[in-house]
Amino acid sequence: MSLLRTSTLLLLMAVPTAAWADLRVNATRVIYQQGSSVPPSLRLQNVGNRPSLIQAWIDDGDEDASLEHLRPALFVTPPAFRLDAGSKRDIQIRAADTLKLPNDRESLLWLNIVDVPARARGATPHSLEFAMRWRLKVFHRPAGLPGSPDAAPPALRWQLQTDPRGRAVLRASNATPYFVSLARLTLGGQPIALDASTAQVPPMGHWTQVLPDAPAPRPAVVPLDVRWVDARGLEQPIQAHVSRAD
Repeated sequence: MSLLRTSTLLLLMAVPTAAWADLRVNATRVIYQQGSSVPPSLRLQNVGNRPSLIQAWIDDGDEDASLEHLRPALFVTPPAFRLDAGSKRDIQIRAADTLKLPNDRESLLWLNIVDVPARARGATPHSLEFAMRWRLKVFHRPAGLPGSPDAAPPALRWQLQTDPRGRAVLRASNATPYFVSLARLTLGGQPIALDASTAQVPPMGHWTQVLPDAPAPRPAVVPLDVRWVDARGLEQPIQAHVSRAD
């Protein structure tokens, strides 16, 4: 964790396309296909005018976990390097111990990339320096899974429930072995706020979202506009319907 400690300010969540960031990352997610002879890679580009020190690692979901104690099923190579101004370099995702991951469904891990630019010329000892941190989804996909990832979003089952506190809760059930990443939801014409870090419907599981304090839709079936994110990081639309749970 020494690299993080050298930065004066660490932005925990950063958008790769941010105009003020000097590092460009050419993907928003990574698919690790088990059995593939070519490990997945990402290209990093320094578009700034200063060299940067890059550090990359994978965690199991705890973004504050100490690097010394991490034992993820996948790892990044190279884990740290210098990236000169105007240069590019690829990093690769490789397997460490994937036997501890389930082989009948996808698993979600997180790729962290930290960019610490060199101190600007003329900077004073008390000047503020920024370190940027990206956090990208990494999906481990076992070989031989039935069906296809693109068929998973239309197969979701949506329900509107009431929790013990009387709040309306939207529930999505996923019977497929693939994660479904949600980008935007509009229920009966009303947008639903989503947190990108948690808006994944897990395989063979379910996802819930408490709706804003407002009367629940009264019809037995409510239209739902779903925007989900495909393997390229692009949003895809589908139309679904939400049934009310008795």
